[in-house]
Amino acid sequence: MANAPKFTNGKHSAINIKELGTVKVTELSAIDHSAIYKIQHHGVEHDLALFLNPAGGKKLFIFFSGAANRKAFTLPVFHRWSWHDQFPGHALYISDPTLKRSSTLPLGWYIGDQSSDLNSAMCDIFRAVARNVGIDHSNIVFYGSSGGGFASLRALSEIPSAKAIVINPQTRLSSFNGNSLKDYLGEFFSGVSVDEFSARFPERNEVRFHVDRIEDSRIVYAQCLDDQHHMSLHLPELFTNDSGSIRPRSLRNCSLVFFNDPRGHAHGEPNELVPILLSKADGEGSDTLYSGISS
Repeated sequence: MANAPKFTNGKHSAINIKELGTVKVTELSAIDHSAIYKIQHHGVEHDLALFLNPAGGKKLFIFFSGAANRKAFTLPVFHRWSWHDQFPGHALYISDPTLKRSSTLPLGWYIGDQSSDLNSAMCDIFRAVARNVGIDHSNIVFYGSSGGGFASLRALSEIPSAKAIVINPQTRLSSFNGNSLKDYLGEFFSGVSVDEFSARFPERNEVRFHVDRIEDSRIVYAQCLDDQHHMSLHLPELFTNDSGSIRPRSLRNCSLVFFNDPRGHAHGEPNELVPILLSKADGEGSDTLYSGISS
């Protein structure tokens, strides 16, 4: 991780990955070498990219993607795939399969559609890949920002012995600004209102629904202080501010890391922050760090 400046925004389509071939497999046990995979699981076609670290490794980093400009990127999209060789372990990327059923939607939070939640089936895949490459669940690290951070925390509720590193995540979809959720519900939830979605599908709307499952899980939560929307509406879902002292509400093994970036939400984590987040993921206990890092 000494070469932190190699990190870039990392929003790339699979068509940009020249070093891997694409294979279609029918069994989860076949996902065991570096490749781009297509697999049908529980009636859904999933696109994955697996990069095995030639030096080996005791960790499996699983990356979720945030919003993708559909005019600029061709699905499947694997955010941060170009970072894979900078992480101390193997790297698995998963594209949001529901987005393939839309020509315009940029973001789906990996929540599936009205009839089917993707979370459990995706975690079947993650457990299988971890088993295939010899990684314990405790050495799985979910990683994502924004909508990918939300998906990381939900995945953690299925595999609570894993870890999660999240950057500027949504924690309650019905609080998200703009029309992204409304547009998604229009295509995949029969047009239910945001309020109805919140009432009928709390497990897919808010991280707090799962807090009993993840309260002891290792979580590193990085938040940009210049991202006012997420600071004011999403951070308070999981953290309380007592006279300027910000602490987790229920999470007992969570490190909160603040950083500055005047560009706000859209640019994710600064290069220099990544090694800090990885180091924190190996720690224990609750603490708050004002990193002093600014882009």
